[in-house]
This record gives sequence, C-alpha cells and structure tokens, in this order.
Amino acid sequence: MRIKLIAVAGLISSVMIGCSGSSTSHSTPVTVRNYHIQTDFSVPPNPVLDTSTPSRYDYAVFTRYYYSPEPSRIRAVLVLIPGFYGGAADFDTMARTIVQMSSGQIEVWAVDRRSVMIDDLTGLQEAFRERNPSLAFDYYFNGATVDGRTYGGPPTSSSISYMSEWGLDMTLRDLNTIVSLIPQPYRRTNVFLGGHSLGSWLVQDYAAYDFDSDPSTVSDAGYNQVAGIILLDGGGTGLFPPMTEAQYLSGTTGNTITLSGLSFSLPGIEQLRQVPDYVTPAGLISGLGPMISKVFAIIQTEGLYAMLEPDALSPLLENSDFQFLATLLLGNTQFKATNEAMLGFTMDRHFDPIGLMTATLGIANGPLAPFASAISPGATMSQPTDRGSMVYTWNSQDHITSIKDLEAALSNTYTTITEWYFPMRLAIDAMAFGESYGVGTSGWQWDEGLYVTHTSAMDAPVLAFGGESGLEQTESVFYTYRDLLPPARGCGSQTRSVCGFDIHMMPDYTHMDVLLSDPTVVQGGVDSTIYKWIMANTVTATSMPAPVLP
Repeated sequence: MRIKLIAVAGLISSVMIGCSGSSTSHSTPVTVRNYHIQTDFSVPPNPVLDTSTPSRYDYAVFTRYYYSPEPSRIRAVLVLIPGFYGGAADFDTMARTIVQMSSGQIEVWAVDRRSVMIDDLTGLQEAFRERNPSLAFDYYFNGATVDGRTYGGPPTSSSISYMSEWGLDMTLRDLNTIVSLIPQPYRRTNVFLGGHSLGSWLVQDYAAYDFDSDPSTVSDAGYNQVAGIILLDGGGTGLFPPMTEAQYLSGTTGNTITLSGLSFSLPGIEQLRQVPDYVTPAGLISGLGPMISKVFAIIQTEGLYAMLEPDALSPLLENSDFQFLATLLLGNTQFKATNEAMLGFTMDRHFDPIGLMTATLGIANGPLAPFASAISPGATMSQPTDRGSMVYTWNSQDHITSIKDLEAALSNTYTTITEWYFPMRLAIDAMAFGESYGVGTSGWQWDEGLYVTHTSAMDAPVLAFGGESGLEQTESVFYTYRDLLPPARGCGSQTRSVCGFDIHMMPDYTHMDVLLSDPTVVQGGVDSTIYKWIMANTVTATSMPAPVLP
C-alpha cells in the first residue's frame, strides 16, 4: 500500500492561535496532517462514454488529528465521514476538542471523498500562507495569477464524466482502505466510525457492508472492523423515500428528495452515464450550476477574511457573484459589514433559510427587519435594513457554534469544509435502500453491486445525536434502525432499546450546530459525550499501539 503525505500542518501555527476565540483552543498540542492512500481496487469506467477515473484520483484521503508528543499507546481512533457537500474540515473543531479532552488517548481521522482532489485550493493556500485573504479573492474572481497558475473555473462536465461511477461501493471501499491502516486485531475493539448527515447513513452502510461479496463469510463485514458507530444528525427515517429498481436506473417519477423545504428530482444511473452535466448536483439546477460552483470558493474566502481581518470592512459586496448571493439571502446589497459580520449574515440561522447549512452564531449589531425569503417559500428571515450609513458588526453572545471556530474550519487549507464537486451517484446509491437499512442477496440492490446486507448482524454499540432544529428532530426517528439491530456487544440478550443504542437530542441545535457546537457552551455537549462514550466502550487492557504512519 502506498501512502502519500500531502501536507503537514505540524503544531498549530501562530495564525490559528491568534484566532482561537473563546471556545476550542487552537494553541493546544494537536498535530494535523493530511494523507492520500493509494487504493488497491479498480473503479469501473463509465460504460456509456467509456471514460475512466484517472489514476491520480485512485487515493483515499483523510486528515489526521493527534497529540504531540504522541503517547506510545492510545485508546481509540475515531474515523469521521462528512455529509452531503461536506469535507473533512467540517470536523475541525470536534477533532481538536476530542483529542485535547483525551490528552491524546483518542486520535481523530476526518475523511474526505475523492472529489476533494479536483478542487483548486491554490488561492486559499497562498492567502493563508501570506495572511492576506485578498490573494484568494483576486485568484478566484479577478483573474490573478498565483505561482504561475490562473483559476480556470470548475472542470467541464465532460471531463469528469467518470464520476458517474463514484458511488457507494467506491466510497465504502475508500473508507475501508483508511480503516485498514489500523492492524486487524485492534479494529473491532479500538476503531470508532462516525458520520454527519449523509455520513451517518454511510456509517450504517459501512457497518452492514459485505466487502468480499460473499455473505456467508463475515470476518470482512464492516461491523467486524469497528468498535462502535456514531450518528450525527443523520441515520434516522424520513429523508430517503423507498426507491424501485426502475427509479434507480431510469430516474422515473417519484425519485425525489426534500431538504430544508426544497425538493429535488434526481436522475437515474442511466442518465448519469449519458448526460455528464448530471454527475454533480450543480448540473441538475438549470442555469445555476456555474454559480453554485463559485459559492464554495466564496464561502471559504469569506472565512479567511473573517479569520485574518475580522474587524475590517468586507469587500465581498464588490463582487457580482456575492451580490447575487446577498440578494437571495438578504434582499439587500447596499449595507456595509465587517468581515466577521458578513460571515454571520451568510451562515447564521437568522439570515440563511437553508437550515441544513446554517449554525447558531449570534446576531448582527445594527438595524434588522423581517424578510420573506426568496429561497425558501414561507420562511421569514432577518434582513439588514441599513443602506450604508453604518457598519454592521457581529455579536456572538447568544451562540451555540462559535463563529471563531467556523472561521478556522473554513480557513482550513489542507482540506475543505465544503465539497465543491459532490458525486451525484453517491446520493442515488445511498437512497437505494430507503428506510430498509440494507437488503439480502435477493434484492435488486445486491445485483447492482450495493452490498449493504448485514444490518441484522450489526452488533457494535451506537451513539446517536439529533438536532431539535436540525434534520433528526425527534428521538423516534432512530427507532427503525435501532429495532433492526441485534443485541450489542456486552449487553447480553438485552434489546437495543435498553442497552447499546444511546440517543441524545440537542435542544435548538441546527444541523451544523450538532457538528460545530462550542464545547464550552453546554455541559454534556456533543464533543464531551462522544469522548466519554468512546472511553467507556474501550478499556485500558485493550489499548492499541499509536498508529505508525509517515
């Protein structure tokens, strides 16, 4: 197995120390490194267009958070998988906090999907190195050159048509490549697998997956590679409607998904293979594809401005693409705001109606008024009403997620908080099971190469979180999955309703708050609960040698 160390952050730099804010301390001895691991399996080509995944993308990618100096033995490795359009930096606050809480007894490995390798992070990396966010702004929006390179925009859909095959099987095998870095004797006792949003369903799929396509042998099954699984505001019922084989293949009527009040019609696998525009979600939204691809560069650049120059006047409204975004979100492009306040306007729940993409960051200082959202029909948001006579600043007093932690995650330049080119095939594959959480070998899903079949044997303990203002708003949404599982290890014959399936509902947390919440705000918050649960589900006698990676 070839392992390529792509970037080394080393001990946290003075830039991060200066922006640690009131919550997670980025001056703690946490080392951060990014790895690309060559995979040992082949991804099939697009059978219609005969395009193959380039060998430069035959890697599984993760970012490793660990203590320095590293203990010789540790209690656990926590592997985390992001959700729809998410990246490994989603877990930046959580990873640092858990490593710090455990004094290095727990390492955290945050996974990226292969599509992160398509991103052009040149402008963000140069801006971070030079501590000058304008370098990123000019690179992505003004045609500036960095190290002899000019931003060419998103790849053409025809050039990435091979992504029609970047589905569940590839994603879970990439994940298994990462898990397999831990020696086999320690996986079932010391490796914990967690996911946020869509990542929660991927965790469930991994735990039930049959990696050798032979259900009579279970040593290779996902649940035998992990000590426990964690669901972060995902993995419940109600999101994925049942899908027929015809809908899966042909995208017939009814192949839809609803998020934050917005419904999306999905293509089938045959359409993905025939129409390259469909291989990423941006191509499904008529006329807005190029804009969507720019939003992610805008948001990360905005994070850099907020982190490096929080009190300076934001220049983003000078950009036509950001003006378009501000018109949709706020209905006002004439106001002035500091860089930090502009980030708040973009991602706080008071101003952004797309609930799955917002956090509870505080409130703006300055005049506000109710505003009928142009994005989410029926939603009333807040709008900055001043037209340039003053400068809005940001008040973080009443927050669940620290805006400082959000800034740091967005400014993460060895990975990304947003997945610029999410593979549509993965979403369709994940929906193929509806609320069944897997099928036997007689189902059409098995025939299509989706080997989620061992749910009824999945005996690892489960820790689940729901955000009461997020995706999984009631405890009962987890019951269908819970009641499909056999008794958990160490629970004897007790059912999962009694032992081995812990559910925590987080009051008023948004979908992103569950992921990014400030660990100093609430006693018994998400991060501390995960830390205590992992420590309780391992024992000193089963500690493992610290992983040896380049």
